[in-house]
Amino acid sequence: MALNIIKTTDAIQINQVKIMLYGQPGVGKTSCGFTADAPFLFDFDKGAHRSDFRKDSLRIESFSEVSNVGAIADDLKPYKTIIIDTIGQCLEYIIADMLKSDSKLGRKDGAPTMQGYGTLKTIFSKWIKQLMLLNKDIIMISHDKEDKDGDFRIVRPDITGGSYNIITREADFIGYMYKKDELSILNFNPTEKSIGKNSSDFKAIQIPDFKTIPDFFSQVITKMKTNLGNSANAQLESKRLIESYTEKMNSFKNADDYNQMLLDCRALYNKNMKIEAQQIMALMEKNAEKINCYYHSEEKKFFTKAPEPKPEPVIEPVVEPVIEPALVIKEEPKITEVFPF
Repeated sequence: MALNIIKTTDAIQINQVKIMLYGQPGVGKTSCGFTADAPFLFDFDKGAHRSDFRKDSLRIESFSEVSNVGAIADDLKPYKTIIIDTIGQCLEYIIADMLKSDSKLGRKDGAPTMQGYGTLKTIFSKWIKQLMLLNKDIIMISHDKEDKDGDFRIVRPDITGGSYNIITREADFIGYMYKKDELSILNFNPTEKSIGKNSSDFKAIQIPDFKTIPDFFSQVITKMKTNLGNSANAQLESKRLIESYTEKMNSFKNADDYNQMLLDCRALYNKNMKIEAQQIMALMEKNAEKINCYYHSEEKKFFTKAPEPKPEPVIEPVVEPVIEPALVIKEEPKITEVFPF
């Protein structure tokens, strides 16, 4: 089977997003999820009936009912969005099944041991990856909880153990739903008071009356995919642009060539392509050194480096040999032996 390779020159189309919605009970998280395109809800919380906009769902009694995604894939074919409500209760079901299989993974109070939390993280991570393979949009719903961070209090999704890190890493968007002046607000932006993840340019959104806009979240998800695709394709165009300028630099002979490109670089900067302009400028400064050129930050142009002066020949001083005075050895007078006769 041939691999479906996406080349660097190919445009990217986003077909799936993973979203976390969290907030206080009763704020409308489940109802919001039901306004997505062809939704199906895994009802771990057994609260789907409380939504006035309820769609198809499965009231779950045990995680084993849905743990094998391959076995239920055919049942999920008619749907385009999978909703997990709530992630916290889903994890509790996993823990219950996990401890039935191996009681050593739990403590006496029923909470997982350190090893048990590692097993929980592994099971949940594999399950989420299996759901992703269905190529459907995934909405994970969670209650909120307030944590103290130094002198500040911050609202986070109420998720057990290391699974929190899995979700925050894998999710494309994390939105906090809350009430403000009797209006429901959905904010994907992280703030000093709440966790968020905004992979697009969403402002805080006022939740409408779903009777008036029954496909509200379907519209939001469509915009998410469009924005993510545009962002990916913009990055691709940026990459192509920088590569084209890099290729031109390879043929440059002198500083004038770089100064001509400098005009293009300034034009890009003025067209709000500042990141591209800065990257090209950095490449220009680096490549200019190869042909003995440099950028003068005060003159704001490139110059050819002046040739380095040849070093003056070093003339060693003539050192006259030091002649030591001759050592004159005086001859000792000969002693004539005197005999007694």
